[in-house]
Amino acid sequence: MARRRSTAVWLVGIASAVILLSSAAHGFLGWKAVRAAIAPRLDAEALQDLALGWTYGSAAMAAFGVLGLASAVQLRRGETSARIVPAVIGAAYALYGLAATVYSGGNAHFPIAFVMPGVLLLAGALLAPAAADASAR
Repeated sequence: MARRRSTAVWLVGIASAVILLSSAAHGFLGWKAVRAAIAPRLDAEALQDLALGWTYGSAAMAAFGVLGLASAVQLRRGETSARIVPAVIGAAYALYGLAATVYSGGNAHFPIAFVMPGVLLLAGALLAPAAADASAR
């Protein structure tokens, strides 16, 4: 049981750290590249609106990473209710990543940046002992 919980904590922690770090890359590096590519085709107001949405996406990614790291700490303490956060974020990330991969025609960015951390979060959430398992200790 302890090994299973330890594996779950590592999976959730690593995936959450990846998400947190990718939020910084998304916000600082990603927007620069996207802005340079699309600025000539958009008016100033549309570009500003897109920048606001992009920034919100980066902030949401950072929040997901922090929530995941907090869940990893709770899972390490044996708090089984902490499984829901990585399960929900993992499902959202994996489903979005799969849909974006298909929609983009197979762009390899989406499986790496979204599907991989999503699956790791889901695996960690599923491996973490459930309440019934924890009470059997």
